[in-house]
Amino acid sequence: FSGAGVDLWAAQCNYALARVYRETGHIARAAETLQEARRTFRRYPILGLRADAFLDTAVLALRTGDLQRALDYLDEAEPLYSRLQVHYLVAMCNVYRGETYAELDRYQLALHYLELAHTRLRELDVPDRVAEAALRLGETWLWLQRPATALAYLQEAAAYYEDAGHT
Repeated sequence: FSGAGVDLWAAQCNYALARVYRETGHIARAAETLQEARRTFRRYPILGLRADAFLDTAVLALRTGDLQRALDYLDEAEPLYSRLQVHYLVAMCNVYRGETYAELDRYQLALHYLELAHTRLRELDVPDRVAEAALRLGETWLWLQRPATALAYLQEAAAYYEDAGHT
């Protein structure tokens, strides 16, 4: 696609390839390939592709411990999803934002974003993602040494994971 001058198709291929690299543990290659895709997506008014690339870059940054960068990319992705009214992905941005703040030991913000996500994902009836939000809430309450609250969220997560068919 690149050779034929079809930049957007090439960027979509890079975006998909970056996910493969991330899932197979080739983190540096994933980051490089995502950067190429983002560069192209910025030139076109296709907000969904741009938001997806920002979100994936944020998750990659979170998983590699580049927490401020994760927040920066979430700050770019979330408004685009809001503008497109993709409520599920707005909620997922909040899950990742909450997880990032928890990693930064900013628990009040972590709980705020995780609770926002938890509520919205329940409204949207996405059981596996409600489970993810509940799991992160449970972990955060554990870090705050509130085992009873943590247990309630962890039990909820387990129930949602079971309902969603996850073992």
